[in-house]
Amino acid sequence: MALNKSGKTELTTVLVWILIIGIIAYVANFGGFKDTVNGVFGGSNANNNNNANTGTNTNSNTNANAPLTDTANCPTSGQTTFTINVQDALATTSSSLYPEYFLFNGDGLISTGVLSSTANTITASCGKDYTLVLLNSTAAIGFYDTVVPLQARIASQTVNTQEIQEGTGKIVGIVNPADTARSGGRAANITLGATGTHNFDIQFQENATQKGFNQPIIACQANQTSVASISILGFDDGSTAVTNIAPIKRLQATGGYIYYLFGYPKMMTSLTPIVTAHMAVTATSVAPAIGDKISCILLDQAKWKHALYKTATSPDTAFGFGPENTESVGTDVGAADSSSANVSFDSSGY
Repeated sequence: MALNKSGKTELTTVLVWILIIGIIAYVANFGGFKDTVNGVFGGSNANNNNNANTGTNTNSNTNANAPLTDTANCPTSGQTTFTINVQDALATTSSSLYPEYFLFNGDGLISTGVLSSTANTITASCGKDYTLVLLNSTAAIGFYDTVVPLQARIASQTVNTQEIQEGTGKIVGIVNPADTARSGGRAANITLGATGTHNFDIQFQENATQKGFNQPIIACQANQTSVASISILGFDDGSTAVTNIAPIKRLQATGGYIYYLFGYPKMMTSLTPIVTAHMAVTATSVAPAIGDKISCILLDQAKWKHALYKTATSPDTAFGFGPENTESVGTDVGAADSSSANVSFDSSGY
């Protein structure tokens, strides 16, 4: 088709406008185009935020053994130095504690030692996540454990945490609920006939200043000839009793007696009011003899090191938890056991 001069001018104008519109569209879409290309060939920078100094990271490396992907603010040395400050959680003034430390990555334990006033730093590769376990496992005078997640993102980070020192558990008294004359922790006598059931209360507390007694286990032994069972009805603070407790090897019952075990699920401290466990005892077809008794003690629970903790792959496999070290012939861990308290069977009881 032939075009005159005027037609050529009009066509040229149209082509120019098409070119201008194309350039505008390309510029407007360049950011999205760039993101698309990056998404295919290397990832978008849209979420590459520098949050290391705020303690958060939107691209958090949840696998401690993953490649070093969170290194935006890491130093050229590639190392992060953690300064660990541990305070006594119950002290009324600033009081530093110096526990053992155990640093884990995704493969297992990578560093361990004991903190001190002159050595309270730990160095690890920057750009990774770690788990730090702090405890003093010395029986009767140690500290209950604290587990601290760490994110190594910058050259130096300060970690402030707290621990509770092991204290003293005490059975204030074993009390007959019906015996209003015997209160304030005085042991009561009960009368129990053959196949009968009688309630009694065990009152207990943490008894040392500014210390704790973790998840106490009430261990009561009774004559199995005359006592068919001891059960727990509940705690006065509404806590749920733990009843599926494994036998404690280091507890050796008197001949003919057996232990019954019940757990209180919380840490008790010197600030915790006296807790009452409501109990019940049921006799066999043989009535308990006059002067026979139920004897109870308190045991705490704490974390302890497995013999092969250095080759463990995680904190869960490096440590045990409970009232004893089951690998060392029932060695006590945590705070010392309480003194025993008794309730006696008597014809003059209630």
